[in-house]
Amino acid sequence: MDWKIVAVLVSSWTIAVVVGVRSVRTDRSVADKIAGIVLLTIPILGLLFYWFVYNDLPPQRSDLQNRGPRGSFTHNWIVSKPVAEEGLKRLAAKRKGRSDASQSNDEKP
Repeated sequence: MDWKIVAVLVSSWTIAVVVGVRSVRTDRSVADKIAGIVLLTIPILGLLFYWFVYNDLPPQRSDLQNRGPRGSFTHNWIVSKPVAEEGLKRLAAKRKGRSDASQSNDEKP
């Protein structure tokens, strides 16, 4: 076996042991602890699976959770999109007018 593979496996199992000990000390149920340890026995991918399954992310802020009726989260964008597009058209026309004016000033002797 190549020494790089051995080094990766040993480091993976070392991290898995540390995470497993921390998992045993948590307040999870016995079934969760056993399932977590079984996941950690898989070399390299077990750590990723464990992190994916047992990661305790905090919930999103209530205004980002989209618990309203269908489409309420995107409603503000749907309503403001035509206004934003109109403003962008006016801005583009204004800039084009400036560039046309500056070109006509450059052409005058």
